[in-house]
Amino acid sequence: MKRGEVWTFVGHGLGSKPRPGIVIQSDTAENAGTITVIPVTTTVSEIGRVRTRVSIADEDGPRISFAMVDKITPIKVQNFGKRLGELSLHEIRGVESALLAHLGFGARTRSKKKAGPDSAAD
Repeated sequence: MKRGEVWTFVGHGLGSKPRPGIVIQSDTAENAGTITVIPVTTTVSEIGRVRTRVSIADEDGPRISFAMVDKITPIKVQNFGKRLGELSLHEIRGVESALLAHLGFGARTRSKKKAGPDSAAD
């Protein structure tokens, strides 16, 4: 399995029927029997920042779907089914950007004002 590929999987609290997931972990990552994925849904969400549009092909052809970056999860290798395809470079970059924003990477954090000798500590 390679980063950016889309596979079906079951388990991890996301229902009992197979669902598509995007492999997001590095191709060089050695993990103890799990692969990190971002589950995919066809349900539109009002929470745009955690649902990134992608096109996933299935037996009926391409389908507009949404990567649920707020649901990133490790899945045991034995819980994967079939390979559905691969995201385009543009799509994987969009998923990466949404994931980074969701996790707060690259966001500036506000520094707390240091209490001076004359100010009361909270």
